[in-house]
Amino acid sequence: MSRHQWPIRLTGTILLLLSGASGADEVTALSLSAPQIWTNHWAVGNWDLLAGDADGDGRADLVALQDGDGASEIARTSVLGKPFHPIRARPPFGRAPRAATFGPFTRPGAADLLVVLDDGSVQVASGMAPGTSRFTSDQTAARFPASEIPEGPAHAYAADLDGDGHSDILIRGARGRLHVLINEQGNNGASVRFAIRPVGDLLSAVRQLEVGRFGDDSRASLVWIDQTGDLRRARLRFDAGGPIRLEDSSPLLKAGADDRMAVGRFRGAKTADIILGRRLLVAGDPANAVDLPALPGPEQARGDLRWRMADVDGNGRDDLIRQRSTSDSGTGTGHDVLIHFASLATDPAQGFLSSDGDGLLDAWKSGAVRPGGLDLPALGCKPGRKDLIVEVERFENVDIKLLRAEVDVTVRYFASLPVKNRDGSQGIALHAIYRDPTPRGEFDDVLRRFDARYPPRSHRGVVHTMFCGAPGDPGFGVAKMMGDNGRFTTNPQVQDVMSHELGHQLGLNHDGFQSHNSLTYASMMSYCYQNGFNDRPEEKRFSDGSLGRTALNERCLSERLPLPIKQVAFLNGPPYHFRLRPAGKETLIDWNWNGLFGEEGVTADVNYSHGTDVGPRYEVGRAATAPVLVTHAPGASERLLLIFGRPAPESPRASPDAAGLAPERPGELVLRVWVGKDRDQDGARWSKELTVEQSGVTGDPSAAYAGGATWVAYPTKAGIRLRRVALDPAGNPSVGPATAIPTSQGAEPTLAALGSRLVLLLWRSPDQPIGVRVLGTAGASPTVGREEATPLTSLVPVAATAGAVRKGLAPLWVATMDGPRDGDTRTFIHRLEGRPGKDFRVTGREPIPGSFAPHRPILLWAPERGLGPDGRLFHFGGGTYEMDNRVSRARDPWAQQIVSMQTGAPEWGGGWLHRRYYTQPGQPSEYFMSRSAPGVCGFGGDIAYANRLRDADPARNDTVVVGFYGSGALPEPMGDFDDIGFLSEVGLGHSLWYVAQDDH
Repeated sequence: MSRHQWPIRLTGTILLLLSGASGADEVTALSLSAPQIWTNHWAVGNWDLLAGDADGDGRADLVALQDGDGASEIARTSVLGKPFHPIRARPPFGRAPRAATFGPFTRPGAADLLVVLDDGSVQVASGMAPGTSRFTSDQTAARFPASEIPEGPAHAYAADLDGDGHSDILIRGARGRLHVLINEQGNNGASVRFAIRPVGDLLSAVRQLEVGRFGDDSRASLVWIDQTGDLRRARLRFDAGGPIRLEDSSPLLKAGADDRMAVGRFRGAKTADIILGRRLLVAGDPANAVDLPALPGPEQARGDLRWRMADVDGNGRDDLIRQRSTSDSGTGTGHDVLIHFASLATDPAQGFLSSDGDGLLDAWKSGAVRPGGLDLPALGCKPGRKDLIVEVERFENVDIKLLRAEVDVTVRYFASLPVKNRDGSQGIALHAIYRDPTPRGEFDDVLRRFDARYPPRSHRGVVHTMFCGAPGDPGFGVAKMMGDNGRFTTNPQVQDVMSHELGHQLGLNHDGFQSHNSLTYASMMSYCYQNGFNDRPEEKRFSDGSLGRTALNERCLSERLPLPIKQVAFLNGPPYHFRLRPAGKETLIDWNWNGLFGEEGVTADVNYSHGTDVGPRYEVGRAATAPVLVTHAPGASERLLLIFGRPAPESPRASPDAAGLAPERPGELVLRVWVGKDRDQDGARWSKELTVEQSGVTGDPSAAYAGGATWVAYPTKAGIRLRRVALDPAGNPSVGPATAIPTSQGAEPTLAALGSRLVLLLWRSPDQPIGVRVLGTAGASPTVGREEATPLTSLVPVAATAGAVRKGLAPLWVATMDGPRDGDTRTFIHRLEGRPGKDFRVTGREPIPGSFAPHRPILLWAPERGLGPDGRLFHFGGGTYEMDNRVSRARDPWAQQIVSMQTGAPEWGGGWLHRRYYTQPGQPSEYFMSRSAPGVCGFGGDIAYANRLRDADPARNDTVVVGFYGSGALPEPMGDFDDIGFLSEVGLGHSLWYVAQDDH
């Protein structure tokens, strides 16, 4: 993954030498600025962006109009040189707009909003007084006949089309049909009325159309790029009593395939110019074309919507307004509005520029303007250097000496960043302003109205707020993403605790804008490295993206890194502890914890520190038991079966603190088959539910595949029942008759396959030995062997799985738990060998470090080269994961869901690696929370995983979710990310894009 090259460079201007439009010999120096961030993630989706001076203060504003009900918002331009925060400009029109534009229809010097609605009415909103942000007048200025209503999406253009000195409207419908709305009353300050006339010619094969006045003609011309790439220009001919026609249509030049076009008064002359791609056609003359290297090339402009033009800074020259609409890797820059300011070298100001790209305008840094009364030069801000102003707030009980020490660390760190400034200096200068402490009695109000209080309104768009609470204060350690405020607390030991939350304000997320966290993204923004790097808190830092060229794909990893061990030695420390070996200019790494180095094509979860992921999640029902997953007919034709219990229709659902079905609350058992072909495309394709048992089920089922069928065991009041499930060649399931297991009343079953036979383990209570029966599967009905007692006991029903077959026999691995149900528990893995019913015995025991939740666990075995014939065990259970690789008891019935994997490295973690599963946003925890065991099985070269989860909506608790990547090894690549380049080139400017206004 290469280091990100940020497409937005917020520095510099372009100097152009242009001949005068009149053909005179004078030479005028026009400066077109590099793009300046204006708004961020506003007017996105079904909003149309318009530009015009709505309040008549001499500076153009932006208005967004929503498709649907015609809602509108305005981002008015402030005298400080930034937009005000967008607010509602008028009530919604109540109908869907077909086309809209701005124009001076009711008064000179002010732009009114004209909207053509889907009922044919032409509405004009006007009357926005200087310094306000709401239209106060509405009128219907015309109405299209039903047969003439423009087909959407249509476009509207305001210009004097008939040469009478008043703004008319050109409407182009989706199929190229043209209408002219002739202004019959001018801008008399009161009302406006348009006469609607069709144009007799079509403009159907058009890539882009604009309107502007050129030369000595008082009439505006139409300028368009046709489908062949010709840039053409024509006027409208108005014949008395006849149709309006296009006349004098002529090609000007050939446009590039991806060229964008804009028409406006960029020089401030009375007539217009044409911008085509990266060229300026002065007065629309191709013979007088000048290159505009400040504008984007075809690739950069590919995500641009229609270019707009308006005089935003009020210098009499139109500025170019670009609206972006791209995904841009989720960095938050894909929906920017950028402005290229047009000015002359002789102008006193060159536009509202932040030449350093830090969101602080040049006029502020020079002291010419004091935004919010702040004297930026006195604070230490300098033109030519990137600056960051942070107002530090605190409660009165915060240790100010400790706070100042913390902030000083942050100041020094930002100053040390490898950021080259225009003046030759390095780093970002952070200027801290310590404000008076806040009374502790305002704690609740601070949290409740944090955004309304901070930063102070007069300082918005200029400063960031970092509010410091006392250690242990709830609700701290958060920040607004790409915003201007955040909260943190101090630590007893001074370290940089502020930069992480400040990084969020500057747009950085936890994962480097990747689909999941990366272990090579060694940034303090990552939860994995938030508290230190190389096991040293003082070394935590933002990433510089230097490991970006080493992309990792967990489905196909190389254990040979193309980097010297010095550069990746941190992977051997917390939180991952990977084993490394030097290999000259390369490093060998044991990704899959099997003791082998240098393997290729390895599949392994390697970014597990803060959590692991099952991939896309699919909801398949609601359960009142632990779900069970079974691989039916493992191999090329394998099928995935899901089995779970649910309450009988007349039974109430379990109370929040109950696990589900029970003797006093019996239910039914159902089965579903995954019918998809591709887990990445068809994960949601499941068969309809098939009833396995209609009623009387009292607890968790267990299932295993043996003898060509899937066998399901489940408890009832009368004892354990066993049913055979078969699939026909089309994958349709059928369920056989129930077989009763003798003397099994009150027992909980665990099934495991040993070759073609089944082993049924029976748990009755914590102080009774686990019973075992061998079941033959040769026929449609099983043969049931006698029950034998084992020396094992367990606090909860056990888990079991078979190991590798050696000499015709396979060991049976059994997981048990002991300890008090309301205290710390211990989990053990037991190895049972021999022939059940003859010489079955326990031959080994191994503890799994940690204290797990007291519910049934699940075991899964897989062969693993490097770990010998015993292979590898996976243990699935509940608990609370703690950094670094520890599990403690959950004190709530709902527990985090944890997978523990044997590593063959007893020197670390006791030979077990613990990982917890992530959930999706909007849930009550970042992690899967369940009150029972999951269902797991090997499937499709990975681990299929199912669990019934806690939901943010209690009515959806116990929803069963299935994922196909239970190993945590996902197919999306990951790598490093250049935090420093992003926050310096993008975050500083994007996070301060608006100032506050008072008229809400």
